[in-house]
Amino acid sequence: MICNVYSLGLILFYGLNGGRLPFIHVDADEPTPNERVSALKARMYGTRISAPAGFDFGLTEIVEKAVEFDAGDRYASPAELYEAATIDGASVWDKIWHIDIPG
Repeated sequence: MICNVYSLGLILFYGLNGGRLPFIHVDADEPTPNERVSALKARMYGTRISAPAGFDFGLTEIVEKAVEFDAGDRYASPAELYEAATIDGASVWDKIWHIDIPG
């Protein structure tokens, strides 16, 4: 289940970051193959993923915890991630649920 939380975190990050995965600059056009490899290496080597500026604070914490490198630091299950997102009257979950995925 923990790997599912990481995948969900990456999907949330992607949707909230204009269709860019972590370590791919939003300002650039299509990332080059070298930029994609560098971004993947950064994730695989455990470089901490920080939510981009402009995220809602509660949503930032949720996404950052979901994509922690160490599986023990992530949410224990998708249900726990969902619970964290709905604590404040579902306001954060509502923001997540209505993301438009580019493409």
